[in-house]
Amino acid sequence: MATNTVLLKERLQEMLAKLESFNILMKDLDSPLQSSWHRLDEVWDGYAYQEFQGAWQQTTGSFQQYMKVSTEFEQYLRQRIEALEKLDSGQI
Repeated sequence: MATNTVLLKERLQEMLAKLESFNILMKDLDSPLQSSWHRLDEVWDGYAYQEFQGAWQQTTGSFQQYMKVSTEFEQYLRQRIEALEKLDSGQI
């Protein structure tokens, strides 16, 4: 199957745009939630809090790992798009 570089580039650009938008939204939602959690942490230390805290810490760690991998993937997509643009323009 021959690769349609124009279609591939369009799909990569679409994926990059969606991923960037999603990550911005996730960061925007995470920041106020983190702030609220820290404010609650200052005043509450009940059983339910302790139980939730463990899950929250796991979630926060997973989110940070996702953001790291996602940022790397965004860069990879940009590189692939740039390479396809060079190919299409005859620079490669």
